[in-house]
Formats: sequence, C-alpha cells, structure tokens
Amino acid sequence: MLKKLDNTFSISPEEIAEKANDLKDSIDLNAESKKQTSLIKEYLNNDELFEYFIQRIDREIHSSIPQNIKETCEVCKNKSELQSDKACLDYFNIVEMDFILHLTIFTNLIKINKHLFESKESLSAITFEFLSCFSSNNGKLLFNYEKFDSITLTHTLLTLDETFNEMDALSALKVINETISEIETHILIAKNSERVLSDFAKPQLKFLKKQRKRIKENLFLNTELTKSQTNKKLKELNDIWLPTAKIKTEELIEIGIQNRIWDENYNIITKRGNLYGTGKTLLGSLYIALKNYAIPETIDYKTVGVAFCKTFNITINQNQKEPYKAFSSGKPEIIKAFKRLYKISL
Repeated sequence: MLKKLDNTFSISPEEIAEKANDLKDSIDLNAESKKQTSLIKEYLNNDELFEYFIQRIDREIHSSIPQNIKETCEVCKNKSELQSDKACLDYFNIVEMDFILHLTIFTNLIKINKHLFESKESLSAITFEFLSCFSSNNGKLLFNYEKFDSITLTHTLLTLDETFNEMDALSALKVINETISEIETHILIAKNSERVLSDFAKPQLKFLKKQRKRIKENLFLNTELTKSQTNKKLKELNDIWLPTAKIKTEELIEIGIQNRIWDENYNIITKRGNLYGTGKTLLGSLYIALKNYAIPETIDYKTVGVAFCKTFNITINQNQKEPYKAFSSGKPEIIKAFKRLYKISL
C-alpha cells in the first residue's frame, strides 16, 4: 500500500474541493447550525456575547445588501412579516450556509489543535477573535483570514515556546526535530505538486529552527558551566592527582555518588558502621587505597588531607593537635573495601 501524506501542514486542491462539497452535500443546516452554535457558545463561555456577535453580523449583512434589493423587500419596508415577501432572503440563506461552514472549520481547527487551547481562557479568547473577524460587503459574508491567521500563529508560537521551556532539553529537541522533518517533507512535496501549503508551515519551521538552535546553545552553555563548576570543585584533588592515574577524579566522584558514599555536592552521606566508614576515617582510607595508584606517595599526607577535606566539605578544627592524622594510615578493612570498589591493583 502506497503511503499518503496527511493534512497537518498541506492539503491537495482535490481534497479541498472534496471536503467542501461533502460538507455542503451532507449538511442538515438546522442540525449543523445547532451543533456548531453549541460548540461556539461552549468555547466562548459567554452566551450574551455570542448573541451580540450574531446580531451584529445580521445588522451588517442587512445594511450592506444593495439598496435596489432592499427597496423591493416588503419586509425591509415593514409592510409584511411573511418570509415569502422577503426579497433579501436569498442573501441571508447564502450567508447562513457560509457562516456555518466557517464555524465548522473553526471547531475542527480547535479539535485538531486542542493541545494549544487547553485553558478555558485561551479557548474563549481565540473564539472571540474568530467571531471578530467577520464583516460584510454587498450582502455577502466576509472573513479576515489574514488577521485570524496572524492571531492564531502568534498564539501557537508562544504556546510552543512555553511548552518547550517546560520540557527537559533533550525531549524538546526530539519533538522539534520530528516536527521540522515533518514540515520540510510537506514543503518539499508541495513544491513538486499542487498541494496547498498551510500558511503556518514556513513561519513555524523558522520558529522551530530558532528554538532548536537556542536549546542546543543552552545545552552547550550548561555543559560548559557544569564542567567549570566541577573542575573548580575538583581543583584540590586534581592538583595532587597523578597525570598517569588509571582513574580520573570525575570517575572517582561518580562511582562514589552511585554507591551513595557522597551526594552530588560531595557531602559524605554514609553513617557510622558503614562499609566505607564516615568522615575523615573514610577519606583517609580512600587516600591510602589510591596511594601510588592515583596519588603519588611522595606527597605529604597532610597536604592530601587538606585537599580531600576541602573537596568533600569536611570542616577542620585548626586547634586540634593532628587534624589530618586519619590520612596517615587509614583502616585496613575500609581500604580493602575501596580497592574492591575502584578495582585498584598495583
């Protein structure tokens, strides 16, 4: 079976004509009028305002009917109330059909894009703008598509911007890339066929590419900032680390976080009796396990103690006689546990 392009961003002339004809042929005007009126009232959430728009449109249509037609209308001259005497009736019949068609198209637009109008406020506002776009000329119903498209596009882009800001960067990029690919496919096929491209397609494509660039730049900046903060935090350890060490300081930290020895801020979170000990006892034993493997044995243990305590947020009492004594030997059982954890073998 051959694949067929959907109508999200473009539609063929044949489908436009087919849908319009099907709609006109299938419409039970009274039933459709009630259905669409009910939906519009629900969207607008203000029955009195809806009646105001209907009366305004009715007055404008009637006032714009050519004068020579109104002069022959017994109803317009207040000489009759019979529908059969209403010379302008044909105008209103056509207007009613066009109005219902516009309502149907609008309510379908809302259904397809319901994710853009989730709040009652935005749904009411877009419905108000829609009804405000009707006018008349020579007894015909007119609709300001340019104004309505501009309002809808602005709302769409601002809503998407808000949505992307609420998403994590990678998820947002995935959605953006998929949508860009979909729009570009529609544009390419429309260019080589008679498909009619949506007015929103190209502006939305431009917007999405800008969003993609912005999010990628933010990701890069956040990554660089994290690296900078990590490097600053690990400076003390890096200063005593062997250039040829088989483990990097970043790896040391990550393994410790994964095993709940310290948290993301390098605060030791083990409790007394833990396999790896706690406080300076833990850090001293870790140093001995890393000695000659990642840290030169020629460095004074007090220097190592300063580096470890600063990195892991251990407060030192300078009045203590030997504040870094724990780094001189460590505890054998904890040293073994760290060597197993970091797979240290000399």
